[in-house]
Amino acid sequence: MQDADREQEKAKEKTEAPATPLGVFSAGGKSDKYAVFARKFAEARVPSCIGPDALKFNPPVIAEIPGFGPIMAGGMYALPWLVAAKLKGKCN
Repeated sequence: MQDADREQEKAKEKTEAPATPLGVFSAGGKSDKYAVFARKFAEARVPSCIGPDALKFNPPVIAEIPGFGPIMAGGMYALPWLVAAKLKGKCN
């Protein structure tokens, strides 16, 4: 009885093997490494100076207060940091 049940389960597993369509990567393996590399490569790209993430690598921090956190400059007050980022090559 148990042998028959095991054979049925094995037959079920063979017929129910998940098929991955073309272009869709399964979890793990080489495709996962390529996806991680592509994501990290995109994050490391130097942003545009007029884009929304212009100060990504040069954040406009005025002061760091222990227990409170950083005081950030925004809007027109962030222009000096934008000029510094352009001069340092942190944005294009």
